[in-house]
Amino acid sequence: MDKVEIQSKRLIFNDFFKIQEAILRYLRFDGKMSEPVRRLVFERGDAVAAIIFNRDTQKVLLINQFRYPTYEKGPGWMQEAVAGILEPNETPEDALRRELIEEIGYRVGDLTHISTFYVSPGGSSERITLYYAEVGETDRIAAGGGLASEGEDIQFTEVALPELWSALDAGEIMDAKTIIGAMWLRRKQEEISMARDATNMPFERPTSYQNNDSTEQATGSEKNFDPSLKMENMLLEEFNYASVTAYQAMEDRARISNFYYILLGVLVSALVAIIQFSGGTRYISLPLVAILLFIGALISISFFVTLIRLRQAYKDSLLTMNVIKEFYIEQFKQQMPAIEPAFHWRLATMPKGERIGSVTFVIAALNAFIGSLCLGGAVFFITEQPLSVTWASVLAGAVFILAMVAHISYYRKELSKERETKAISKQEKELETSLNESTE
Repeated sequence: MDKVEIQSKRLIFNDFFKIQEAILRYLRFDGKMSEPVRRLVFERGDAVAAIIFNRDTQKVLLINQFRYPTYEKGPGWMQEAVAGILEPNETPEDALRRELIEEIGYRVGDLTHISTFYVSPGGSSERITLYYAEVGETDRIAAGGGLASEGEDIQFTEVALPELWSALDAGEIMDAKTIIGAMWLRRKQEEISMARDATNMPFERPTSYQNNDSTEQATGSEKNFDPSLKMENMLLEEFNYASVTAYQAMEDRARISNFYYILLGVLVSALVAIIQFSGGTRYISLPLVAILLFIGALISISFFVTLIRLRQAYKDSLLTMNVIKEFYIEQFKQQMPAIEPAFHWRLATMPKGERIGSVTFVIAALNAFIGSLCLGGAVFFITEQPLSVTWASVLAGAVFILAMVAHISYYRKELSKERETKAISKQEKELETSLNESTE
């Protein structure tokens, strides 16, 4: 049985737009067919629209035009994304390229599909296919403004991203397709600005050192590199790389900690299994227990060293980010005299050393304690039979203390306040020397 039974269908209005009347029955959620109902469908064809981003100006290209259906309720003149109706046998991509040239005078290369959706499914069959595309200043090949033959009067506007977000939050944008596209673009920009795990990296950022050659773009070929590579873009990429590296160091710390505790759990389970299969602690194989404890000690030591290396990588990333920040502050100081107080984290204010009670300190202390305890336990079980229990305990205690002292010494040496202060001072001097040489 069909889910919809159309009893009759006729066209009751036929102009630029059409209205179709249908008498039908449809399958209800209770499994029964409904009574015959009358439904009207507003037919205007499918449409296409796009959020266009100018990578050279870092602005979104929108249009302004008079929309009579919104006149009585306001605002009448709508700020919206470029859009248009598909012609017969025209693909959404071809229709969009045609509309872009007609309305704003730009041609585009690659198109990113955002969504295809119904505008008002309760009364209209219209679907809009929404895209995202990027253009450059060299991509403008016509004046735009719409077709005079269709009575169009279109104003082309460029809107900076902060202004677009403010208009979006204030409810000043009242066009649905533009709201959807702007929200998609905002999410994309937010994901770009956030440091991400390597398994979930940010979207590809538009960079001004990648341009489409006007000849090749028309044929849809690959991008070319602009020989005028801009240093500020390289610094931005360096800053983003350092940010991602710092984030990954924190993520890796959590991962190796979880892995470490899983391995310890396996070792403890092995010890319990040995005791059970040996028939109790009296018949336990002491050399085997000592070997397991020694393996636990080696695992703890290796993870302790890895933890400190990850912390150093995190601090190095922060140092790199702050060096770039200091460079930009110095460059913009004359244009913006009040810029310095806006940045709390700088080279001079970077935290130095590891305070007692920090997450790194707690994890490292627990790691050192478990590793030293395993090492002392291994020594105890190895020396219990040759020596007495008392002397074996004394020797195990001494090994435990020495191991803890070694852990503490290594921790203080590698994450010392003096070492980090020296590294920061070195960067400050190198940066100051470079800036002084550039001004001479």
